[in-house]
Amino acid sequence: ASLLHGRSGEGMARSIRIPEAVSELVNGKHATFYRIEYEEDGVPDSLVSANKRYSELLEFNNVFKKNVKSQGFFEFPPKRLFRNNDPGFIERRRQDLEDYLQEVLIHSGNAGFVMLMDFLKSDSSSKPSSSED
Repeated sequence: ASLLHGRSGEGMARSIRIPEAVSELVNGKHATFYRIEYEEDGVPDSLVSANKRYSELLEFNNVFKKNVKSQGFFEFPPKRLFRNNDPGFIERRRQDLEDYLQEVLIHSGNAGFVMLMDFLKSDSSSKPSSSED
């Protein structure tokens, strides 16, 4: 997935993508984390990363829809109750979530942009384990 360039300005993200989904066991249950990468202006060659679960992105979408007037954009991928662990499904959802975040970045105006950046910068309570020692 390539980085899509959006808004520009001091401290604003220039692009956003989800290059991968990482699955692991959390509290004995299968969980998928989507690694979201975005670049910020004002910081040379910056690439910031955030790991978010679908449920966190869904919660963001619910708050976003209540606070930002949309113009038909922002189609959030639907929830699926069964077979969420299927690699083909996870890849489709990864792409759909990336498309959604790119639309938010480009079309939501300043209020939506600020909400997205605050969400991405917020610390998740559950993160994939690090491979670093």
